[in-house]
Amino acid sequence: MVTRFGAYRCSSPEVSRRPTRPVALAHPTVVPQQPANALRYTLRVLAATVVLAATGIGCASRTMQGTAVLPADNRAVLAVVREALERDAMAQTAMHLYEPFVTIIANGVERRDPPRFAGMGQGGRVTVAELRGEVLGEIAWAIASYHWTSADGRMVESARVTFVLATEGNSWRIRHAHSSIVPPWAGD
Repeated sequence: MVTRFGAYRCSSPEVSRRPTRPVALAHPTVVPQQPANALRYTLRVLAATVVLAATGIGCASRTMQGTAVLPADNRAVLAVVREALERDAMAQTAMHLYEPFVTIIANGVERRDPPRFAGMGQGGRVTVAELRGEVLGEIAWAIASYHWTSADGRMVESARVTFVLATEGNSWRIRHAHSSIVPPWAGD
């Protein structure tokens, strides 16, 4: 049996003088042995770690205030994610969707220019197969499964992506995204 734990180290100056201790992200969980389930598990753990690190949970000098999540907030987040995927498939920059120092990882490699997401080439279209997310105050996360088809229709790739977004003014902007091609043996 394999168990996994996550930890967050607070970098706040007020807290850094005190010894830090790991904060468990969840109860010990058995890692699934099938490749598709293992990838889903890994993406969920990574998304939870990024959300916790981005919001400062576990840091004594910062607390999150409880806020009501309106359905419009969730729709706005999902609209930003969908637009980012669609514009990337067409090799359009769309910088208004991203924070200035956004980190985008595709198949383990940081990407700065379109195509940014795994499985996408120059031009084509994307079909979003699954899209869901959640708003947590001023931070949100979203997970999507998509299929990219080349402009000539000869190439099709399937991939998954996780986004972390933050509010800026009255809009949501992408702070971090990481994507991976779905291996042929994993299915959709």
